[in-house]
Amino acid sequence: MCKCIGSALCCCVECGLKILLMLIFSIVGILIIVALAVYFLFFYEDTRIDLSNKIKDMGHEIYINRFMNS
Repeated sequence: MCKCIGSALCCCVECGLKILLMLIFSIVGILIIVALAVYFLFFYEDTRIDLSNKIKDMGHEIYINRFMNS
């Protein structure tokens, strides 16, 4: 993995930090992916349905105001 040229302790610390940072960024990436999946599976559909219902209601209101009041 690492070739120790100078001090063996310095080499081990450098390799350890690389592995630690790799694990931390991997875990953060996995958490972001899981959070996005949970959002789109459980919450996105509700907001999309609410928006489409609001658009339908707005269209109905426009129809009533334009054609029933003339």
